[in-house]
Amino acid sequence: MSRLLGLGFLFFVLAFPGLVSAQDSGDSLFANPDADSKADTSQKVATDAYTGQSVRFFETMNADGYVVGGQRADSSSVVTPADTLVFGFGSDVRLDRTARVYASFYLNYPSTSVASTNLYSPLQAPVQATDASQLNFSNIQIRELFLDYALGNLAIARIGRQSATWGQGRIFNPGNLLEGIGDGMAVKVSTALGPVALTTVAVKNDSEYRVATANSKEALGISSVATAALAEYSSDWYTVGLSGFYHINVGEKVDAYIKSSFLGTDFFLEGLGERGTAEQKSYTGVAGVYREFGEQQKWLKLQVEWLVSGRQNDGSFSKVVDHPLSFDDQTFGLGATTELLSEFQTKPSILWLQTLTDNSGQVSFGLVNSTLPHLDLTLGINRVYGEPGSRYIANNPDSTGRVWSLTFKASFHFELNN
Repeated sequence: MSRLLGLGFLFFVLAFPGLVSAQDSGDSLFANPDADSKADTSQKVATDAYTGQSVRFFETMNADGYVVGGQRADSSSVVTPADTLVFGFGSDVRLDRTARVYASFYLNYPSTSVASTNLYSPLQAPVQATDASQLNFSNIQIRELFLDYALGNLAIARIGRQSATWGQGRIFNPGNLLEGIGDGMAVKVSTALGPVALTTVAVKNDSEYRVATANSKEALGISSVATAALAEYSSDWYTVGLSGFYHINVGEKVDAYIKSSFLGTDFFLEGLGERGTAEQKSYTGVAGVYREFGEQQKWLKLQVEWLVSGRQNDGSFSKVVDHPLSFDDQTFGLGATTELLSEFQTKPSILWLQTLTDNSGQVSFGLVNSTLPHLDLTLGINRVYGEPGSRYIANNPDSTGRVWSLTFKASFHFELNN
């Protein structure tokens, strides 16, 4: 393993980690999860998936070796070699159509964890070790550990550590009211009331919701739990959804969306209103389209999104800042890939992010070749631009501050199911 892990920007081609929304049309473009590392997190009530009895064990391993070279804004050069390894294992036990237990664990090197993304970019910061003591394997981490229990055909309850994502945006997703659920404990109940699918969730995540764990009364009280609900109605022509969130330390959030397909183009429109604990208010909107071009072979898969943000630079999911509804903060995102090189087992992709607030942005290009079994070879090019202190310069995922970077990466992936 390399001893130099002050990583620059690691471009996850076609992955955009963590962004899995209810919109299915762009899965091949914007989601590439590790096989069997995440359980089925469908919010629909489908008890037929729980018939029979089965026991499944799985193992996965992903090993990455790469080098990142580039240049900072002051023209100084930085070259960083690094490697990571993640070993996952778990089981999926289904007793009958009523009960299921799912467990997924992992070990990773180095022992540091990946930082979460911000609203304006789906690209995650790479793992970074700040000192030699972190250059070892982590303890066993829990990825998911939950019980599914079906109440006949009426509802399904999921209890434990789990993952779920709400919101329609794949590039910008302010409508994810379940942010932080994967790092806490949750109870989720899904049911159907006629044509409406209803999901209610209670989440315990003290760090996300700024709960004082030193105060046992506050940490163990019911007020430390966040509550959320989502109602969705689907017809042959469109789907609409309404969701809400509340936590005593965060405030209230209400989100609504509509999505449909017209002339071969998927589109959505979503709006979010937030009110903080001191009556601060902010409003955010996002709209997007997804289109595939080509018949047998898709020569272009394109996702475009437009964000009007009420969070701006000083707000976040857990911090509501008082911003009036305006068009002062607009950001555009474009993601694209093509199947034209599939004959050569090669996937190119591009992501462009541009904010009109200060004309800063980020362009990332990736090329992945999968000719060799279990091995992906990646070339990534990244450019971050803007004035000093601008949004994308300040939020550059490259920990060394490179505004130009070139990444060569080899990824070995292994999976076994019994």
